[in-house]
Amino acid sequence: MGRLSAGRSSEFHLAVRIGWKNSFGLPQKLCSVLESEAVLSKALRAVQLIVVRPRRAWLMMRVAAWVVVLSTTARFCPLPTALNLLTVKPAGKSGASFDQPEIVSAVDAVLGLKFLVFKPICWKRASLLHRFLGQRGCDTTIVFGVRKDSAGELAGHAWLENGGKAILESEEPNYAVTYRFPSAEHCNVELARLHSS
Repeated sequence: MGRLSAGRSSEFHLAVRIGWKNSFGLPQKLCSVLESEAVLSKALRAVQLIVVRPRRAWLMMRVAAWVVVLSTTARFCPLPTALNLLTVKPAGKSGASFDQPEIVSAVDAVLGLKFLVFKPICWKRASLLHRFLGQRGCDTTIVFGVRKDSAGELAGHAWLENGGKAILESEEPNYAVTYRFPSAEHCNVELARLHSS
């Protein structure tokens, strides 16, 4: 496939902007997603990231793959089963040498896509950080808790602890702990009550 001439290139961009579903015969639902400038912008940034920072792109692709695994497993299996899939034994540093801030920003960026299963939900963030920090030798515990919000509704949150102290949280979690992972405790966590991180 050769390069588009200047005239053909502008025709293509015009077709994209004014309704390429008619030009390319794509289904309506797919077109509405593809026409979104936000999605196109994110796709362009992803390509740029792969070219400019391939190591970070590789980390983010791995995070994205684990988001899909975690989301799918949690939908059909008990939560401890899903969390067990992401657990690694923190026996020391392994793999590429990603540091903690780089791992945290990659997890937050992937969950921040707000597309399909990629949503900034606290239990996903804690689970992913548990895995990727564990690969770097950091032993963490995922903690789930609940409290009543200002409207009197029961709200939940999940966070990581290391050595009994909350880590990677903007403020100290003030919740009654209902479950810790890993542990032999009975898990009675309602994921729907957990909020966005």
